[in-house]
Amino acid sequence: MARTDQAVTTEVVVARARAIAAERLAPLAAELDREHRFPVASFRALAERGLLGVTVPPRWGGLGAEPLALALALSEIAAACASTAVGASVTNMVAETLCRFGSEDLIARFVPRLTSGDAVTGSFCLSEPAAGSDAASLKATAVRDGDAWVLDGTKMWITSGAFSKVFIVMARTGPPAAGHRGISAFVVTPDMPGFGVGKAEEKTGLLGSNTVPITLDGCRVPAANLIGEEGIGFRIAMTALDGGRITIGAMANGISRAALVAVQHELAAQPAGPLRSAREVAFAELLTRTRAAELMVERAALLKGASLRGAVGRYTREAAMAKLFATENAKAVTMRSVELLGAAGVERAGLVERLMRDARVTTIFEGTSEIQRLVVGREVIQLHGAGG
Repeated sequence: MARTDQAVTTEVVVARARAIAAERLAPLAAELDREHRFPVASFRALAERGLLGVTVPPRWGGLGAEPLALALALSEIAAACASTAVGASVTNMVAETLCRFGSEDLIARFVPRLTSGDAVTGSFCLSEPAAGSDAASLKATAVRDGDAWVLDGTKMWITSGAFSKVFIVMARTGPPAAGHRGISAFVVTPDMPGFGVGKAEEKTGLLGSNTVPITLDGCRVPAANLIGEEGIGFRIAMTALDGGRITIGAMANGISRAALVAVQHELAAQPAGPLRSAREVAFAELLTRTRAAELMVERAALLKGASLRGAVGRYTREAAMAKLFATENAKAVTMRSVELLGAAGVERAGLVERLMRDARVTTIFEGTSEIQRLVVGREVIQLHGAGG
C-alpha cells in the first residue's frame, strides 16, 4: 500500500473493503470454514489496502479514518467472510489501543508491524479460565524484575493467537485487593521466553478464525513494553472493549445482510402466490430489524468519533446496546433465513447455514449478551440515575 499523509474518507475505506470482500474474501469463505484454515494471505491483502489500521494515523501506516469507516468496512468484510472479519477487528483494536495509550517508542515499534501485515494479526489477551466477562478478577500476574516484568498466567479464547506477532496482555501488577486498579497492560511478542500457545479451540462457527489459549510461564517482558502507566490496564481494556463491541456489532450486521441477500434471491425465483407473500412479510420484518441494528452501530461509531475529538464523553452504553441488538438480531435473522430457505438452508455446505453458526459466536465474544445487558443497566441506573 502506498503511504499517504492524508486521512482517507469513509467512502473510500468502504469501497476498498467492499472490493476486497468480493474479489478475495467471499470466494475463500466456504473453504476456510470447511478446512478450519486461517487465512494468512487474506490478512496480507487487507494490510495492503490499509484495512488493518483504519483509524490509525497515516504516519504509522494507517488510513486515519473515522470509527464509522472501520465499522462499515468490517460489515462489508463480514458479509463475505466473518472468520476474516473477526481477526481484522481485533487487529484494528490492538493498533488503535497502542496509538491511544502507548508511548511514542511503543507505537513506533509495534503499530507499523500491525498496519503493514508484518505481524499478520494482533491479539488481545484479557479473558482467563476463571475471569472471562469478570475482567477485574483476572489472575495473571506481572512482577517487576530489574529492567523487565515477569508474567505468569493463562489467557483463554485468544483470537488469531497462533498466528499473531503482537499481543496486548492484561496482568495484575498490584495485590488482588486492589481490584481493577491493580491491573496493567503490556505488549508481548511470541518470541519472548516463557510465551506458549495451546491447542486451537473447536468452535461452533467462525471456523476460519484461530482461537487458542496463551500461557505465560515466567515470560520476561521489557519494562518499556508497559502500555501507559502501571495500574491503568483495566481502563485500557474497557476502552478497547467499547470500540470492539461496535465492530462486532458491525460484523453481525454484515452477517445478517448476507443472509438476507440469499433469501431475497430465493424468494425472487419463487412463483407469486400466498406462500411467497407470507415469506415476503417475514423477510420485510428481518430487513427492518437489520436496518435498525445498522443504525444503532452507526450511531455508536459516530459517538466514538466524537468522543475521541473531545466533543462528547463516554459511549459505553451505546456500544453495548449496539453490540447486543446487532448480534442477537444476526442470530435471529440467520435462524429465520434457514427456515425460509427450507431444506437448502440446512445443507452443511450452504451459505446461510455457515452464517447461522458464525452469528451465534458473535453473541459471545467482547462480552456475552447478558454482559451487555448488565453494562447498559449499570450505565443507566447506577451511573446516570433512573432518568437515563
